[in-house]
Amino acid sequence: MNVSQSLRDRLEALAERWPANAARLASYRLSPMLDRRIDCRIGGEYGWSMLFTRERLGIEWQAEGMAAAHVDLSEKDWADVLDGRLGIISMVFAGRCQFPKHERYVLSKLSIVLQSLATMTRQA
Repeated sequence: MNVSQSLRDRLEALAERWPANAARLASYRLSPMLDRRIDCRIGGEYGWSMLFTRERLGIEWQAEGMAAAHVDLSEKDWADVLDGRLGIISMVFAGRCQFPKHERYVLSKLSIVLQSLATMTRQA
């Protein structure tokens, strides 16, 4: 599936904002999602991978290697997550995102970091 330009723009904006906000968001409590590749799917099809480091947020548009966690959402749900309106964990609780239990720790941290980054940097 091709990732819409709207989602690509949101992801690129978050990647640009990450370095300036990483120190606040990559705290010890949230650091388990650092240096771990997270595969993101849209309706069951590969969309992109994210790799957060302290220096940058890398976005890969092709699958390469194993991921520590997987997130599969609809395009609308991804838009809400990347805009900070909802968190990934909200989608899990709503039954709109399934994940293996061994991935929940990384996903819970990712959910907080993505929602916080989008909210902190959103234009009022």
